[in-house]
Amino acid sequence: MILTESRGNIYRIKGILFVADENEKFIIQSVHNQYVVESFGSWETDERQTKLVFIGKNLNKELLEKGLVQC
Repeated sequence: MILTESRGNIYRIKGILFVADENEKFIIQSVHNQYVVESFGSWETDERQTKLVFIGKNLNKELLEKGLVQC
């Protein structure tokens, strides 16, 4: 998980998660290594995608942009 692998380099994560086979939107909010994921209603058909914002230092931008991170 990116939060444990980054060892204090991530200050915040905010975003919307798309989970396969789920019709619910999920919101993630994180401060350092603590996070909360909450349901946020249903997806419209054309908007299903994960969007995350990472705030921190020394983050691997290429890895984050390719979507190779598990949260």
